[in-house]
Amino acid sequence: MNELRINLDPNNAQHRQFGRLVIAESDIRQARETARFIADTITSPHDLLFDALASATVIWYARPFTHTKEYPGIPGCYTKFSFATFKKIHERLILQRNRFEAHMHQAETEVFLIRKEAPITSDGSQLQVRSHSHFVETAYLVPRSFAGVVKLCDCQLERLADQLAELKDRLFP
Repeated sequence: MNELRINLDPNNAQHRQFGRLVIAESDIRQARETARFIADTITSPHDLLFDALASATVIWYARPFTHTKEYPGIPGCYTKFSFATFKKIHERLILQRNRFEAHMHQAETEVFLIRKEAPITSDGSQLQVRSHSHFVETAYLVPRSFAGVVKLCDCQLERLADQLAELKDRLFP
């Protein structure tokens, strides 16, 4: 028997809730770290890593708030905020997850072409498109918005730490 380990009882509702909060803390910590990386190092939405890191941030942040039959998510108190800015960022991340990361919302996704031989200016140089080029455009987050995501994650992690400390003291004296 491992004396260092305390296993959670899957039949105990309080243990299951504690487990969900621990997982939420881990997910939101990951979201904070990727958001911090974006905020500190990425200046353009065209950066090679931006889409992947932004998507990871959104998915990690939203996962604890995604309710299913098998996973009821975390308590609703984590969707309420003292600051309207945090509520707005939270809702934007959940919307981003639901419309563009986990699913594709066709009404908000535009597909278009640039005509071949169209003149384009890039970095001061005049270019000409050699063949019709196609693009997908969605309402997306931009790198500068991730500083706010970091602050939101810090707020959520602080609240989770307080509740986890209280639950540990009560459930595992």
